[in-house]
Amino acid sequence: MKGPQPAPYRTRAVLLLPVLLLGGCDILGDLEEEAPWMTVSPNNITVVEGRVAQIEVRTNIDLYVWDLGWGAVDQSVALIDTIDVKGDSRAIAHVYGVGPGGTDIHFGINAVRQHASATMWVTVQAVTLRSLTLEPESLSVATGADFWVLPHAKDSVGWELIGQPIDWQISDSTIVSLQYTSGWYWNTYGAMPAGSALFRADKPGMVTITAALEGIRSSSVVYVTEI
Repeated sequence: MKGPQPAPYRTRAVLLLPVLLLGGCDILGDLEEEAPWMTVSPNNITVVEGRVAQIEVRTNIDLYVWDLGWGAVDQSVALIDTIDVKGDSRAIAHVYGVGPGGTDIHFGINAVRQHASATMWVTVQAVTLRSLTLEPESLSVATGADFWVLPHAKDSVGWELIGQPIDWQISDSTIVSLQYTSGWYWNTYGAMPAGSALFRADKPGMVTITAALEGIRSSSVVYVTEI
């Protein structure tokens, strides 16, 4: 008749139980850990060529520790100008419209044993001129005085286009003459916007100054009087 098993075997079995329990707790902890994620909002935008739009990136991976990367499928259409980290889980990305078309932009973080990514679609619209006006529409000046005429060109979504190549015409260049145009010019009134034109009143009379851009024309009437 067999007697009881030796005590050492029972001791080993009892000692293994806490080890298994501890190991089980670690496994459960791993299972309960939140999986890495990332979102982009909005994930489908339209931006005008040469303009910047903002989108928000959120993730549960610490942005103060790990860099947020990006890649555009077609960088001739759009790219990320800058990324501003606003917290450990939030960043603002500035999407720049390079040229007309559409492209995916991918965002991602590769951390230790963690990876999160998100994709957005960007459509870039071409800049199209919608309107052209001149400021002032009319004015009176004395002979020998210089004066500015400022063009205001706006695109199809209402943005003002600065520094466009304006074609200036004067109905009578013996009364008013064109002195300077393009770039920025500093005078006693401050810097004038690019594309503005500086004129001089040479003798009494009335002239029409006309600006033309992409087939759109606008005029300003100038009355020159004796001093």
